[in-house]
Amino acid sequence: MPILTGDLVARTEDATSCADLQNFKCGPGTVFPKAEKEVDDIIAACCACCSGRQNTVVRVTREEPPGTIVGVTGLERGGLALQHPKYTPYAYKEAAYVAVIGLSESYRDDEDPFRTKDDGRLGDFLLYDLLLHIKKTWRGGMPWVLSLVDPDNDSSRALFERHDFELYLRLGPKSDALFRRPKNRKVPPLP
Repeated sequence: MPILTGDLVARTEDATSCADLQNFKCGPGTVFPKAEKEVDDIIAACCACCSGRQNTVVRVTREEPPGTIVGVTGLERGGLALQHPKYTPYAYKEAAYVAVIGLSESYRDDEDPFRTKDDGRLGDFLLYDLLLHIKKTWRGGMPWVLSLVDPDNDSSRALFERHDFELYLRLGPKSDALFRRPKNRKVPPLP
């Protein structure tokens, strides 16, 4: 498995002016075509400041040196506008929503995955950084953290479950499920 030689550095970047994000690709669209296209579409919408994505906080993780993008995460404040009998939007109005998480195509290899210098998973670093960012920037403690995850995508589901997310609602057959991380849950060290 390839080990990164540079350090991972994550920071909030302005998607509308970050030239590297303009050409971001999560993958070739062959492994998980739906998920890869969704990640690419959300990042493109953030770069274009499209309606519905203008308030997305984009965190960019780079390997330094050389400064190349390893992956991105996107965060939005407030709950989701879901229509489901078991979903109560008012209970999550202060929630954090993980709108996007994805590795750059050049750092993805499902057969021989890249690892950090500490032998950690890159996706774990991205989600851990985002959770720390939420903890530092949210008033009133750690909020509920929500995400829509394809429950049949084993690697995505396992990533969120390693960080204390639980499947809360299946939204329908062949669609994403709402995963949630409990309010006031501490951010443990990287798995």
